[in-house]
Amino acid sequence: MSRDADKESEHETPVLDCAHRGTFKQSDDWVRLTPDMEIRLKEAQCTESSFRFDIDSRPEEGGASMRPLSVQDYLPRRVVVARQFIGEDGKLSNHFSGLRRLPAHVTGSGSGGGSNCQIKTIRFVIAVNPTHHEIPLVLEHIPLPRP
Repeated sequence: MSRDADKESEHETPVLDCAHRGTFKQSDDWVRLTPDMEIRLKEAQCTESSFRFDIDSRPEEGGASMRPLSVQDYLPRRVVVARQFIGEDGKLSNHFSGLRRLPAHVTGSGSGGGSNCQIKTIRFVIAVNPTHHEIPLVLEHIPLPRP
C-alpha cells in the first residue's frame, strides 16, 4: 500500500456512483474498497418500482476482507461496516440496511421493490484504523425464572 493511501481522509467512503452515466448501470470499472479488495457493479437494473444488482469482487491473494471477524481477531486497518443505497433524491434508501456482520457483506446480488425505488448510488462505509477496547460491564439484579 502506498504512503498516499495511508493519508486518506478518515471520512472518505468508496462509492459506486452511477450518476455520471445518468442511470444505475453496470460497470466494468473496479473500485478499491480496502487494501485487499476491489469490487465492481456487474449487473444493475432499475425501474420506478424495483431494482436489481450484482456486485462482483476481486480480493487480493490472502486478503481477509471477505471473512467474518470474530471477537479475538486482529482488526484490519480498513473494514467495510455498511453498504448503503442512495436514491435519486440523494437520501438513504432503507433497502438492505440490515447487515449483521463485520466486515459487512459486500458482494453478491439482490433486489428490491416498492414505490420510489430509483437507486442512484451504492455507498460503502469504511471504518479506518478501528481498535479493540475492553468495556467492563456488570449486570446486577437480573430476575431469573423459577425452576
